[in-house]
Amino acid sequence: GGAGPTIVSATFLLLATKVAMYVDGELVEEEPWLDRQVRDFGEGVGEHECYTLDNPDVPTTAEALGIQSCVSRFGTYPSFWNGLFGGLKAALPTSLLMDRGKMQGLAIFSMPIIRAVDALVGGTNAMRVDAWGKDGTKVTLRCAHKDLEDCVGQATAAFGMELLRGKG
Repeated sequence: GGAGPTIVSATFLLLATKVAMYVDGELVEEEPWLDRQVRDFGEGVGEHECYTLDNPDVPTTAEALGIQSCVSRFGTYPSFWNGLFGGLKAALPTSLLMDRGKMQGLAIFSMPIIRAVDALVGGTNAMRVDAWGKDGTKVTLRCAHKDLEDCVGQATAAFGMELLRGKG
């Protein structure tokens, strides 16, 4: 909810970008949008599917904090949007998906449809971080907000506070 054409266009571009992640201490790259998982984003949001998608914060975070395994996932609701992203990745050549101008045009074309769906089902942004301590203790942090920028800002601050408190 609330994403503008720049965010939508960037998501289209990421469908053609290898996903950089750390797995057992090794930096690996894999195709985006392949590994579907369902995650619980908490009260008011619920369970939703998400897929691997590149995020430059993943290797940076893993390297800065010495994290052995780190991956980023993305999903949207209603689920047919996820199917549409997967269909675009499967149907369009990488060269077209990497064309910033064409993807911006597709995003602008899509905005009235996205806004209409948001008006019908509502729009909420949610983030979830699962972290495991060296002793195996798992901590799950969740944040949800109607506004994308507020969600990211509040989540980053809250997750950082938990790390400073020693809970992450």
